[in-house]
Amino acid sequence: MKRLLPETPAHLLEGFNNLTKSLRTNLYFIHPGSDDFSRSLQLRYQAASLEVMLKEIAVRIEAVVLASSRQDYEPWGASALMLLSDAGPGAVHMHLNKSHLCAHTYPDFGTAEDLPCLRVDLDLTSCGTISPLRSLNFILDFLQPTAAVIDYSVRGFTRDATGQVLFQDHPLTRLCDAVDSQWHEVFEISDEIGPFDQTWQMKMLRRELPPQVSRQIRGIMQLR
Repeated sequence: MKRLLPETPAHLLEGFNNLTKSLRTNLYFIHPGSDDFSRSLQLRYQAASLEVMLKEIAVRIEAVVLASSRQDYEPWGASALMLLSDAGPGAVHMHLNKSHLCAHTYPDFGTAEDLPCLRVDLDLTSCGTISPLRSLNFILDFLQPTAAVIDYSVRGFTRDATGQVLFQDHPLTRLCDAVDSQWHEVFEISDEIGPFDQTWQMKMLRRELPPQVSRQIRGIMQLR
């Protein structure tokens, strides 16, 4: 992995926000009559394209990219990875524990009954003041998926200025509240709180899809 900023001496972390926030998105692309569609998606999501997208996400969440790596695979598939640090006030430019942004593509060329499908996985994990949820609307707008499964979790604890323990540094009741209202018109959205504290999941399926695409993606996402 190529480091973009030089290493620096040890930093004082007293008062640092220790919460670890993780946003994981599984984005699906299916289209009927798909040979040309599959090829165009493969070209669009080559490693260099993924890297450009990740850089834009980093800008939007106010993170500094410390190091980056990308890789194309034969015959299909690509990955890109970035290590992040906080860019906010009082930030320290270092490799924070588990602060990273990565994207991977997974093509599935289907069977005689199923249409080809491309899955793009995006994972953003951060600590400090970086909020992964800031990137969610941009991801949906940039990629325009057929469907998506989105998971969000907050782990650990931090303290406020008085020493009070906090398990969350931003209010969140439902994950669907983190997306703009326009997406509620475009997608059917099912939203639930996960089985563990501070975990959420949201499934999104475009409202207007050809019947074959709708049946296939509902099966993949385990939707009725």
